[in-house]
Amino acid sequence: MADIKWDSNIFSTRFKECISSLSRREVGLLTGLGYYTIDRLMKNKSQKPSLRTAALIAASCNVSLDWMFGLSDKKELR
Repeated sequence: MADIKWDSNIFSTRFKECISSLSRREVGLLTGLGYYTIDRLMKNKSQKPSLRTAALIAASCNVSLDWMFGLSDKKELR
């Protein structure tokens, strides 16, 4: 199995892309995440989200986890 390395820049960039038209409050309402968690993920590129957090973001944005983590270029879910 290949060793997958964490690339925080990809996640951070794609997270910001997903929520670019929303306020932090709106992101919180959409995902159920707290303001502090959202703020940390937006500002701190080294912040690793939990799988649950990443899954909530991906599902709310209708994108795949593979895309969020840079493992695929296929963005949208079917």
